[in-house]
Amino acid sequence: MVVALIEMTQKRGYQWKELGSRIRLAREQADITREHTAAIIGVAPQTVWYWESGRSRPQAHRLQALAKTYGVTVDWLLGNGPLPEGEEEEILRIYRRIPEERRPLLRQILEAAAKYENEEEQVDPGAS
Repeated sequence: MVVALIEMTQKRGYQWKELGSRIRLAREQADITREHTAAIIGVAPQTVWYWESGRSRPQAHRLQALAKTYGVTVDWLLGNGPLPEGEEEEILRIYRRIPEERRPLLRQILEAAAKYENEEEQVDPGAS
């Protein structure tokens, strides 16, 4: 799927500098240094700088790793949709600090809360 998205962007004259800007913005929002990113992804810090400046672009598997590291989607990195702001951003920061093995429990809690809210709206849609 990632390769298909990259091929699609190449066909429509995609501006690779936008990818670089989004990589940098996501990294800064995640409060991660280039050096830390490079260590996680398995590249040199200079490579991350090249990606952010638009001088080169990451391979598909590196793009997936960047998205996972920064808590965004590959689709977002490629220019689709806004980055979360405000409270949403704070929730994502907290989420990123939770160890991966505990995230499924958090997902269950969030899904239960959303389901509860939906049920409440259906029971009394006119109440305010």
